[in-house]
Amino acid sequence: MPYFLFIAIEHARNDKGLTREDLAERIRKSERYVVAIERGERTPSLKTCYQIVRCLGISADKLFYPEATLDENSATREITRMAATCTSKQFWFY
Repeated sequence: MPYFLFIAIEHARNDKGLTREDLAERIRKSERYVVAIERGERTPSLKTCYQIVRCLGISADKLFYPEATLDENSATREITRMAATCTSKQFWFY
Protein backbone atom coordinates (compact mmCIF):
# COMPACT_ATOMS: atom_id res chain seq x y z
CA MET A 1 0.00 0.00 0.00
CA PRO A 2 1.37 3.45 -0.81
CA TYR A 3 2.85 5.13 2.26
CA PHE A 4 0.83 8.30 1.83
CA LEU A 5 -2.49 6.44 1.86
CA PHE A 6 -2.28 5.02 5.36
CA ILE A 7 -0.64 8.18 6.74
CA ALA A 8 -3.41 10.30 5.20
CA ILE A 9 -6.10 8.10 6.76
CA GLU A 10 -4.54 8.32 10.21
CA HIS A 11 -4.05 12.10 9.99
CA ALA A 12 -7.58 12.70 8.72
CA ARG A 13 -9.01 10.51 11.47
CA ASN A 14 -7.04 12.39 14.11
CA ASP A 15 -8.05 15.75 12.63
CA LYS A 16 -11.67 14.68 12.88
CA GLY A 17 -11.12 13.70 16.53
CA LEU A 18 -12.05 10.07 16.01
CA THR A 19 -10.47 7.05 17.60
CA ARG A 20 -9.70 3.97 15.54
CA GLU A 21 -12.65 2.32 17.26
CA ASP A 22 -14.94 5.20 16.20
CA LEU A 23 -13.81 4.95 12.57
CA ALA A 24 -14.15 1.16 12.56
CA GLU A 25 -17.68 1.36 13.90
CA ARG A 26 -18.71 3.98 11.34
CA ILE A 27 -17.34 2.04 8.36
CA ARG A 28 -18.55 -1.29 9.80
CA LYS A 29 -15.13 -2.87 10.04
CA SER A 30 -13.19 -4.15 13.02
CA GLU A 31 -10.85 -1.89 14.95
CA ARG A 32 -8.13 -4.43 14.19
CA TYR A 33 -8.70 -3.88 10.45
CA VAL A 34 -8.42 -0.08 10.84
CA VAL A 35 -5.19 -0.53 12.80
CA ALA A 36 -3.83 -2.76 10.02
CA ILE A 37 -4.74 -0.13 7.40
CA GLU A 38 -3.03 2.64 9.36
CA ARG A 39 0.09 0.52 9.79
CA GLY A 40 0.19 -0.27 6.08
CA GLU A 41 -0.37 -3.96 6.71
CA ARG A 42 -3.72 -4.09 4.86
CA THR A 43 -4.86 -2.32 1.71
CA PRO A 44 -8.46 -1.17 1.87
CA SER A 45 -10.75 -1.89 -1.07
CA LEU A 46 -12.11 0.96 -3.14
CA LYS A 47 -15.43 0.53 -1.33
CA THR A 48 -13.71 0.84 2.04
CA CYS A 49 -11.75 3.89 0.87
CA TYR A 50 -15.06 5.44 -0.18
CA GLN A 51 -16.56 4.70 3.24
CA ILE A 52 -13.50 6.21 4.95
CA VAL A 53 -13.55 9.47 2.96
CA ARG A 54 -17.29 9.83 3.51
CA CYS A 55 -16.93 9.16 7.22
CA LEU A 56 -14.01 11.57 7.63
CA GLY A 57 -15.57 14.22 5.41
CA ILE A 58 -12.53 14.51 3.17
CA SER A 59 -11.92 14.38 -0.55
CA ALA A 60 -10.57 11.17 -2.05
CA ASP A 61 -7.81 13.41 -3.44
CA LYS A 62 -6.51 13.75 0.09
CA LEU A 63 -5.88 10.00 0.17
CA PHE A 64 -4.64 9.39 -3.34
CA TYR A 65 -3.04 12.74 -4.26
CA PRO A 66 -1.90 14.36 -1.02
CA GLU A 67 0.47 16.69 -2.90
CA ALA A 68 -2.57 18.17 -4.69
CA THR A 69 -4.26 19.07 -1.41
CA LEU A 70 -1.63 21.33 0.07
CA ASP A 71 -2.98 23.95 2.43
CA GLU A 72 -2.67 27.59 1.41
CA ASN A 73 0.50 28.22 3.43
CA SER A 74 2.16 25.11 2.01
CA ALA A 75 1.18 26.12 -1.51
CA THR A 76 2.57 29.62 -0.98
CA ARG A 77 5.84 28.20 0.33
CA GLU A 78 6.06 25.82 -2.64
CA ILE A 79 5.44 28.62 -5.15
CA THR A 80 8.03 30.81 -3.42
CA ARG A 81 10.54 27.96 -3.49
CA MET A 82 9.89 27.31 -7.16
CA ALA A 83 10.16 31.00 -8.04
CA ALA A 84 13.47 31.25 -6.21
CA THR A 85 14.94 28.59 -8.49
CA CYS A 86 13.73 30.17 -11.75
CA THR A 87 16.01 32.12 -14.04
CA SER A 88 14.90 35.53 -15.26
CA LYS A 89 14.14 33.97 -18.63
CA GLN A 90 11.81 31.40 -17.01
CA PHE A 91 9.76 34.17 -15.40
CA TRP A 92 8.52 35.29 -18.82
CA PHE A 93 5.37 33.46 -19.71
CA TYR A 94 2.47 34.18 -22.01
